[in-house]
Amino acid sequence: MPSEFKKDLSPDAQSIQDAFDDYAYRVSHDLQASCRIISHFSEKLLQMERSSDEKSEQYFEHLMRASDKLQQMIDALLTYSQLGSSIAENVSANTRKIVYQLVKNLDVEKSLNAKIEVPTLPPMRGSVKQIELLWMHLLQNAVKFQPVGVQPKISVMVFEHESEYVFGIEDNGIGVSDAFQAKMFSMFEVYDSRAYPGLGVGLALCKKIVGLHGGRIWVESSLGKGTTIFFSWPQ
Repeated sequence: MPSEFKKDLSPDAQSIQDAFDDYAYRVSHDLQASCRIISHFSEKLLQMERSSDEKSEQYFEHLMRASDKLQQMIDALLTYSQLGSSIAENVSANTRKIVYQLVKNLDVEKSLNAKIEVPTLPPMRGSVKQIELLWMHLLQNAVKFQPVGVQPKISVMVFEHESEYVFGIEDNGIGVSDAFQAKMFSMFEVYDSRAYPGLGVGLALCKKIVGLHGGRIWVESSLGKGTTIFFSWPQ
């Protein structure tokens, strides 16, 4: 059983979160148009400058890469805001089927030869789409942050605690420092971006999905000793 449970957001904190969701939704739409224009004209200029010096071509390529990253961040922000402040459906999802399909997809996509243990899992009530998104990001994180040359070993677990289930995803990866644990569920927080590139949005999405369904999410980890992410879910 995990060693601790985290408290839900206070009403004031929830109001701030709702305001951010609305802001993120509006801003992401406005920025998308500008981002597309930057990308379009950068590509045009790059085509025009093919005959120019190599350095100017590199500048344009940097501009296009920056534009691509900006677009990815905007898309992530839009996805986050579109989760809303409440769940759109409350149905029973076949958790085991969802997890097994995601594990199969990960194995095909990454070719990591990962060893992933999945027990019998209870159904989870809520938005099936959001439940799939939650498990996808948690499993991707577990296989991503691994030392070079180490076979990923992932264990999915579940406990019953009063009127809720507590799920855990344990890995044998690089672990997380105490300093980063305090912010790892925030948007655009990236852990060692050089070794493990990414936008730092997956766990923020997980936190919001779990919160929308009345649960909590937290981490237990030590550097070099792997990580376990727990989340609770009402029965």
